Amino acid sequence: MQETDFYQALLSLPDLVVDGVGLSPKRITLRCHVSTPQQACPHCLRPTAQVNQYTRRQVRDLDISGRQRGRPAVWLALRVRQFICPDCERYFTEGLAFAEPGKSHTHRQANGGARRWVFDCCAKQPFTEVGALLDVNAKPVERIYYRQVQDSLDLPARYAAVRRLGIDEIAHRKGKASYCRVLADLDKNIALDVLPKRTKKTLIAHFERLGPEFCAQIESVSFDMWPTYCTISKRFFPQAVHVVDRFHPGRRCGGQVP
Repeated sequence: MQETDFYQALLSLPDLVVDGVGLSPKRITLRCHVSTPQQACPHCLRPTAQVNQYTRRQVRDLDISGRQRGRPAVWLALRVRQFICPDCERYFTEGLAFAEPGKSHTHRQANGGARRWVFDCCAKQPFTEVGALLDVNAKPVERIYYRQVQDSLDLPARYAAVRRLGIDEIAHRKGKASYCRVLADLDKNIALDVLPKRTKKTLIAHFERLGPEFCAQIESVSFDMWPTYCTISKRFFPQAVHVVDRFHPGRRCGGQVP
């Protein structure tokens, strides 16, 4: 078996042919093209095989050696065709079954465990640092992150086992006052959601979305010394113990928060 055949079998992406392999300490670059001879015009839906020109597109795929710092990232260097439709005389770029148009990552890189892993990393450090860890630009990291946030908003079941809730905030762009709200399961020590805004309105809307059953199951809530946290916590979790987080030990939220 040739080296290209090995990587092609390992990728197992539909209609993708590996033409060559480039190796460096930080990257495994697989030069590829799509083997289907024609595609349907998105305008008139008629198939065409008439190529106008070729372009190059870089797409990040799942790492072969696992998501660990120092391991080489896998990139697909794609030779992409621009077709011209002889019927409607319009130009269009061929679509890829494994990646969305204009995105710099494959579906499987953006979904599943990889997306959750990126999400968890972003809960602890800025997009730029996560991008450096993955050897990608910060913008794709940001898109993956907010897509996971949106999906998680539609899954209140993830909160079903939460009894001790943590509320905090993080900055994603250092020095630019760009903050997000983080909700955590303190028993499992994992991030549940990261809300795109840290406003009072956003937090209230989120708890209202989760509903009274979730609010009733919470036994304790931890947050910093911002008075709004105490107010919202008492409103939605009146039965719970309200505690200032570990960075302000020994303090409970009473009638006022200093």
